[in-house]
Amino acid sequence: MLRTARPLLTLLLSLSLAGCETPEDGVEETSTEDEASEDGHARRKGTRTERTERSEANEEAPAEPARPRLDPTLEASAQHVLIRYAGARRAGPEVTRTKQDARARAQEVVTKARGGANFDELVAQYSEEPRAAERKGNLGIFRPGRMVPEFDQAVFSMEVGQVSDVVETPFGFHVIKRLPIERVAAQHILIMHKDSMRVPPEITRTKEEALTRAREVLRKAKARNADFTALAREYTDEPQRPGRTPGDLGRFGRGQMVPEFETAVFGMQPGQISDIVETPFGYHVIKRTE
Repeated sequence: MLRTARPLLTLLLSLSLAGCETPEDGVEETSTEDEASEDGHARRKGTRTERTERSEANEEAPAEPARPRLDPTLEASAQHVLIRYAGARRAGPEVTRTKQDARARAQEVVTKARGGANFDELVAQYSEEPRAAERKGNLGIFRPGRMVPEFDQAVFSMEVGQVSDVVETPFGFHVIKRLPIERVAAQHILIMHKDSMRVPPEITRTKEEALTRAREVLRKAKARNADFTALAREYTDEPQRPGRTPGDLGRFGRGQMVPEFETAVFGMQPGQISDIVETPFGYHVIKRTE
């Protein structure tokens, strides 16, 4: 935990991109993403197994026509439904449907989405991506090359709010909705307890003791003329780095934080202090800064 340069809280795309990230590049090459892969989807670049699989695929598969090169400075945000079939990449043994059945099920999602159904509800009902319902299928903000090419081409050819046709990738069939890019900035104070995710060994307080401490922080943070930065410096259990404002998370988009934190911060106004927010990491008091 202490060796990563990224905020502790940021369970980035190793969780969010399962089932659509590019197999050549994997997730972002930071220790945070590799450690955060609770379902085993973070992969290190260029392992012998991956090189062998790619070589075999190159030998067996006919050459594909060249795709248009996308501007690498573009950004997009999207949510998706993933329908797997037996034999698709990373499909577990419990997936027994045929490819034809999977395509038909994905087309059913397209029809419902374009008919006005709530896309979040369709994700919860249909998607087979790990933790899809919890994250509402949200993939955060990404640039070309982060996803497999078929997914990239679909997303970057869509308008915001548009629902794609069925998109086939090696992971199965996707239905994608392009989202507007939203970013916020925030500071937080994290109070951990002995059962928190990635808790350092020196923190031994109970969950009840952590909640009491978080309530103390909240009371002080909401006091008139409170100095949130000073409180973060005094109270937060998140590792602090020289030259960085204590608790500062910078700017981030949807799909980049754990769901409980995201729901809280995107529901706040700039300058607002949250109530206590519980996540697997502990208790947070959040200040939205922009």
